[in-house]
Amino acid sequence: ASSELPPIMLASLLCLLAQTEAMPKPIRRHMKTSIRLPGVNPSSQGVGRRRRLDWLRGHAAGVEQSTSTHSVSTSTNSVTSKADRRFFLLFPPFFKPYFGFGERKTIRSELVPGRIWGFEQEQTLATLSVNIRCTVVKLDSGGLWVHAPIFPTKEFLRQLDELGPVEHIILPTCAIEHKVTIAPFSRNYPNAKVWVAPKQWAIPLDLPLPLLGIPGKNVLGETKAEWQNEIHLSILELALGNPFVEVAFFHKATKSLILTDSAVRIPRDAPPVISRDLLLETAPDDPKDKGTVESSPAALQAGWAKTCLLVSYFGPGNNEQIGGFDLKWESGYKKSFEAIVNKLLVSPVLRFLVFDKSPEVTRAWVDSVCSWNFNKIIPAHYDAPIKAGPMDLKIAYSFVYDGLEGSILNALNRVSLPNVDLKTLKTLEKTLQDAGLYD
Repeated sequence: ASSELPPIMLASLLCLLAQTEAMPKPIRRHMKTSIRLPGVNPSSQGVGRRRRLDWLRGHAAGVEQSTSTHSVSTSTNSVTSKADRRFFLLFPPFFKPYFGFGERKTIRSELVPGRIWGFEQEQTLATLSVNIRCTVVKLDSGGLWVHAPIFPTKEFLRQLDELGPVEHIILPTCAIEHKVTIAPFSRNYPNAKVWVAPKQWAIPLDLPLPLLGIPGKNVLGETKAEWQNEIHLSILELALGNPFVEVAFFHKATKSLILTDSAVRIPRDAPPVISRDLLLETAPDDPKDKGTVESSPAALQAGWAKTCLLVSYFGPGNNEQIGGFDLKWESGYKKSFEAIVNKLLVSPVLRFLVFDKSPEVTRAWVDSVCSWNFNKIIPAHYDAPIKAGPMDLKIAYSFVYDGLEGSILNALNRVSLPNVDLKTLKTLEKTLQDAGLYD
């Protein structure tokens, strides 16, 4: 296993954890090993001067290819295929694979015929893996509006360019997994306008956006964009140490609500972009059986269920930590998975560590979003599109409502999170509270 970026761990939460050193054990165990270079034997992983020079030589070639052309490759050669999926990024090595070389497959799907597409890549933390989605809207001009772009591999850029010219690039949040790709992606489209969510910040140094390679003059909500006649926006800003920010968008022509992390629907089966090998590694109830599980629908679903529980709760119940960094699962995890699968819900991490701390502001934002007559939701993770309307979203956020309205919404909410799965989040919540991060 290698140390990799947490799938949906938002930048605001990373900052809170960094300030308090309150990283939960089930996540820490996946951070334990050293950085691994793709394609290098783990037993010979020095990162010395020669190896760094090799990285930089490859980076120079990759940048030249990426920025010069997105020509279609018809080769089926495996080496060419890997090259099409390769990226290079300079970033602190804690966030592997956001440092050095990495490879990501891109899958494009048509979410609304002729108007909206989703581009998915895999995002991993050791053996945990979820999908991350870039949503692309074709504007009336024929140009493309690109929401939360993913890694600019040649495969992704080729698939994107088949749809039309990129006119606008959107950074809808401060979350690091969406922010870190903006600079390398936008360099491929120098004529496109980059629009960023307000209140941007960075760790460990809070550098201005231009020093991070991100144009920062077009701030959502401060400068009216030419596309706002077609796509409306509503901004959520929560002051939690550093701000939590997410901008919601409504594409009027297709009645589509485009979100980043604020609502999801977890599918029963893993998205096609997810590595089946990683699912099989996570599948065993007993860690002694790792490497012996044969691929089957049941095994893949077991691996996916455990992955979703770990991502949703950091430290879910129905397991026992043994041998230092392994988990032995009990059968009760299946019931916990049923509680969150195929339902529109707010990530438990965000619910308890973010939205619960500012219910009035969150409620006002939800009400604003629900003034739009959307009939589908397209988030940046898990399922899309989700068939849902304003009332469905309000029900998912019933925990920020009070009085009679809150009672009605809570009664309609089918999501009941098991207490056994909330223990780690409650502990982390108290730690952050004691540290004074919730004023």
